[in-house]
Amino acid sequence: IDLGQLSDSADFQPYDDVWIDGWVWKTYLSFEVSTNGGWGHSEDAASNQLRVVIKNATGLKDKDNFFGGKSDPYVQVTVTNASGTVVAGPMTTDVQQDAGGNPEFNHEFIFEEGLQHPGASRLKLEVYDKDRGSRDDKLGEATLHLGTLRNTPDEQEFDLSLGVREARIFFAVCTMGGWGHTKPKTGVAAGSCLCC
Repeated sequence: IDLGQLSDSADFQPYDDVWIDGWVWKTYLSFEVSTNGGWGHSEDAASNQLRVVIKNATGLKDKDNFFGGKSDPYVQVTVTNASGTVVAGPMTTDVQQDAGGNPEFNHEFIFEEGLQHPGASRLKLEVYDKDRGSRDDKLGEATLHLGTLRNTPDEQEFDLSLGVREARIFFAVCTMGGWGHTKPKTGVAAGSCLCC
């Protein structure tokens, strides 16, 4: 089961159709779970927003063409469910012309729709080199499980490997105080970010 599907309700939430495979037979299991209202996604879908700020990347391979030149990197951002199906996006930063291996993006996105169970979703960041006349080259990718995010209006900063050599991506996310684990103290309004 994916606990990221639970809402921030104090009520018990049913899990049905859970099958446990055994050596000889399968067992059907039904049960209920409660977060006591302490964490989970908001039952109000409008509160399940995600703000993403792509800051910069370092250590990207400069692979523009055989004749030299610097990479023209950009980042494509999607939100996927546990099986990898896209539920929001893609959204793309501006192409950083001739930025090379250490581009600055400073690009902000807000995913306002499609996040029914954000804590069960993943944020996928793919970095590409924009090419003219041929398919764009992938420079790396990183994934963040959104179930790790706190329920806070503060930005949460990340520095993840892009899976290629020393390449890294630096970004921040904000649940806008609408969902995540560990609810904020009273008096903080949902739907706003405290940052910068």
